[in-house]
Amino acid sequence: MTQLNNCDLCRSTNLEFVEVIHDYNQGFKGNFKLYKCKNCELMFLNPQPESIEDYPDIYDKRIDESTGMQRIAKNFGFFLQKFYSKNTKIFETFLFPFSQYVRGIKIIPNGRYLDVGCGNGSFLYTLKRINPSGEYYGVELGNFDEEDIKAHGLNVIRGTLEDAHYPDNYFDVITLNHVFEHVPNPSETMKELKRILKPGGILIIAVPNINSFAYKIFGKFFEQSDVPGHLFHYSDKN
Repeated sequence: MTQLNNCDLCRSTNLEFVEVIHDYNQGFKGNFKLYKCKNCELMFLNPQPESIEDYPDIYDKRIDESTGMQRIAKNFGFFLQKFYSKNTKIFETFLFPFSQYVRGIKIIPNGRYLDVGCGNGSFLYTLKRINPSGEYYGVELGNFDEEDIKAHGLNVIRGTLEDAHYPDNYFDVITLNHVFEHVPNPSETMKELKRILKPGGILIIAVPNINSFAYKIFGKFFEQSDVPGHLFHYSDKN
């Protein structure tokens, strides 16, 4: 376990203990201390697991729970191809400008996409069905079916973002969908994301909001608290 003496985002040492919390979702044993930065209000576990080996089931369980997502992605992609297409007269007339965006992602012909924490690649596969001319990359810490990934034309490696050693200014679009809260060194990860994203590229990071209405109701029992998987707990204030 690693003890943090300062906030990873703002570097402040003005930290306060909040409470001891437990895992109510996956059944991991242990007590986890939650701290808060009094400067930027970032909340985080302290101390933190040093590596995935401390809790190896966290990532594999997440991937196992997504079994069947290739089928869902296939069906979703089929829908988008049918309705989000220049070739569909109704859509071309009324809605075509919006066909360039899927979940906030601009569809760039021949663009290069990276999904960090891509799981079994279902989201990349959906994008590929919509935009076959693009190149699709992913990194994933957990186990996944390498043959299935390759069969769908995806370039996915097992490891961290830093393990991939991508070139500078390489990607048009990078997504992290409920992944950033798992990252043990968010400030360093942001530097790496900036390095590999093209100038003017799109970076989309989705994280749970600890200031959300649901969290205020359920508190530490909120599903998205998810300790020890979620090392950091973000809000709209940071």
